[in-house]
Amino acid sequence: MKLDQLINRLSRILQEIIDKEDRINELTQRVHKKYKLSSKNLLRYLILRSHDLRKYHGTLSDLGVSSLRSTEGYVYSNLYNVLRNLHLIQGTPFHFDADIKLIGYTKSKKLIRKHANRLFKETQKKHFPEIMVTLPDEAAEDKKVIRKMVLNGMEIARINLSHGDVAQWEKMVAFIRETSRETGQKVKIYMDLSGPKLRTSSVDLMSRKGKKKAKISVKKGDHFILTKQENTVNYAHGSTDNKRIIGVMLGEMIKDTWVDDTLYFDDGMIKAVVIDKNEQELEVVIT
Repeated sequence: MKLDQLINRLSRILQEIIDKEDRINELTQRVHKKYKLSSKNLLRYLILRSHDLRKYHGTLSDLGVSSLRSTEGYVYSNLYNVLRNLHLIQGTPFHFDADIKLIGYTKSKKLIRKHANRLFKETQKKHFPEIMVTLPDEAAEDKKVIRKMVLNGMEIARINLSHGDVAQWEKMVAFIRETSRETGQKVKIYMDLSGPKLRTSSVDLMSRKGKKKAKISVKKGDHFILTKQENTVNYAHGSTDNKRIIGVMLGEMIKDTWVDDTLYFDDGMIKAVVIDKNEQELEVVIT
């Protein structure tokens, strides 16, 4: 990517953050003063991450400036300094005026440490890392698997509850406790609960040439129907009015979503607004 193009695109992102600062101040008005600065930074981060930054990482690294890969703690300051440095490299003036209280790299580290200590309580006790291992399915059938892990240093056994069933998990727990008694080594058990999977169903579309497509193109202004109907939950298809229908894996989200709500896909890369709703479906438009 050429330097001019890079500066132009990042400048637009920075200007978007500046333009939304009044809204950010409004949204954080009732936040406790100790966390207000961090809450504003979080909102700026959400704006920043609504853009796909991956296409800029390589060029920024080649130029020897921050690649914006770990900017979450000090969003405005990091982006501002990146643009200032790019202008210095290019030899052009840099002007961005905004009344924004900055969080630099050093201050961001102090803030996160202060907030963590306030939340979890500061302690003088030394903490040491522990080795956690996720148990494979075989650990429910063969105690030797767990014994080998314990003898090789496993201190926390993680059981992933998004896989298997209660009977399998109970066997793992029993084997862990037996092995702990036999070896004299204390082993903690970490039960990792599975959260709701807010995902679309798999995509199975037919192209105009009659070939199956596993993905669909999405552009601004496109309309989609999100449905929980069983006969469409496992695929997406085109419809006569050009509104593509896509099933959702968690039908409850249809009930809990309302007209004018905003939905995000692909970690915020795609934004849509709900424009219509019934008991079974939502109609959304890509914005």
